[in-house]
Amino acid sequence: MKRKEFGSEFHYPIHSKWLLKESDESFFSSKGFSFHFSGRAALYTLVSEGIQTKGWKNLYFPSYYCHEVIAYLKDLPINVHYFNFNPFLDTEISIQEIKDDPTSVLVQVSFFGVKSINLPSIKKIAIIEDYSHNLLALKESKADYCFGSLRKELPIPVGGFCYSQNHSLAQSNSNKKAEDVANEKLKAMLLKEQYLRGEIENKEGYRTLFQKAEQDFEKKYTNTRLPETATKILNSLHVSKILKQKHENVEEALKILNDIPNVSFNIDTKDANPFGLIFKLTSNKSREALKTYLIKNNIFPAVLWPNQVNKKDQEIEKRTLFVHLDFRYTSKEVTFVANKIKAFFNE
Repeated sequence: MKRKEFGSEFHYPIHSKWLLKESDESFFSSKGFSFHFSGRAALYTLVSEGIQTKGWKNLYFPSYYCHEVIAYLKDLPINVHYFNFNPFLDTEISIQEIKDDPTSVLVQVSFFGVKSINLPSIKKIAIIEDYSHNLLALKESKADYCFGSLRKELPIPVGGFCYSQNHSLAQSNSNKKAEDVANEKLKAMLLKEQYLRGEIENKEGYRTLFQKAEQDFEKKYTNTRLPETATKILNSLHVSKILKQKHENVEEALKILNDIPNVSFNIDTKDANPFGLIFKLTSNKSREALKTYLIKNNIFPAVLWPNQVNKKDQEIEKRTLFVHLDFRYTSKEVTFVANKIKAFFNE
C-alpha cells in the first residue's frame, strides 16, 4: 500500500517522464558551468579563486540569508560584511553600506524565486548571484558570476554549481569521504521511495541518514567537485520540465488560497518562478499553529531561513513558513494540500 506525504527531502528514483530522452539537450549542457558537492562548496571555490586571482578583500551578504553558507566560508582570508536587506520588508539597499571598488564582491539573491535585491548604481564591485531557489532564471542573469545549490530544486543527493558567461571558473578535486556522503544520501532517498511505496515500515532509518548527511555538508572535506553518483543523476534529469511543473503547481494552489486574510503568499509576487509556497503570517503563534497542523496532516513545511542574526530578520523568520509544491505532486494532490491549508484558516 502506497503512503503519501508532502514536502521534506526528495526520494529516488523518479518517474521516467521527468528524465531526458536521447534527443533532449541537458539544461546544463552549455559552456560556463562548474559543478561542486554543494552550493556552499561552489561559493567557497568561487570566492577562494577571486581572492587569489582578482584580489577580493570584502564580501557582502544580505542580512537575511542562509547563515550556514556564510559559516562555511569563515576560514577564507576575506572580510565578510552584512548589508541590511530583508526580502519581506525591503526593495533596495543603501549604497553607503558597500565599498564599490574592484576588491569587493556582493552576493545578490533570488529569494525563493520571487524577489531579488534592487541594487543601486554599482560600477566596480563584482556581483555573484545565488540561484539556489530559481534555476530556471539562471541564464538570464546579468551578474558576473552565479552559483547555487542543485539539491534544493532537483532530486539529486548532493550538488552545487557555479556559472558564468564571461569568466573562467575554478574546478574542484574529489575525495572518497565526499563520495561516501553522496552515496549515503542516495541510500536515504532510495529508502524513502521504498517507504512511500509501503515496502518498508520504518522511516527513522532514512531520516537518520538524511540528518547525518546534512551535518556532513558542514565539513570541509565536502569542498569537492560533484561526486559521480550525483553527476549521473543530474545528467539524466529534464530540468526545465521539472521546474515548470512546480511553477504550475504553485499557481494552482494560489488560486485556492488567494482570498485568505492577513496572510501574505510568495511576498505578494505573481510574475516569477516560485521555489514553493512561502507564507508570512501575523505572529509566531499563528506560524507555529499552522506548522503543527500541517505536520499532523503529513505536510512537512520548512523555515527559510532559521538562525537569523539581525532583530528585524529574526522577527520575520518567526512568522514565515515554506511548503514544497514541486513536480512530485499531481494536480489532485496540489488541490488537496491547498484545501488543507485553507481549512486551517477557516477554522
